[in-house]
Amino acid sequence: MAGVGKLLAAGLLAAGLASCADESPFGPGEAFSWNASQWSVADRPDLGALQIAATNPQVAGIGTAAVYRFNTADPPAPVFSAAVQGWFLTHGRHCTATSQEAVAPRTFVFHYTCWEPTGAIG
Repeated sequence: MAGVGKLLAAGLLAAGLASCADESPFGPGEAFSWNASQWSVADRPDLGALQIAATNPQVAGIGTAAVYRFNTADPPAPVFSAAVQGWFLTHGRHCTATSQEAVAPRTFVFHYTCWEPTGAIG
């Protein structure tokens, strides 16, 4: 009978962990390449937040040719920030990250605000 109790406890623990994982408001990410690195971005404009995960991060210096970059297991936070700005640029959005939080290895959540440009120069 003790084995059944352990099995039940393990099942409840697994269910509890699964429900915690389901609380994330982000779905599967969209593949995104920026500055010779590959990312997965799950953007939630309705929440003013996005989750970005490094799928194949390359480092050297921003602007360094891809052939001179190397893989890294743990890219620094500024590399994530640059990729988030790249996301906004390539999607035609005028946004600024207001905060960031590491939520898992090689994964950050960024909160942001956006604006609509006014007045055209011309």
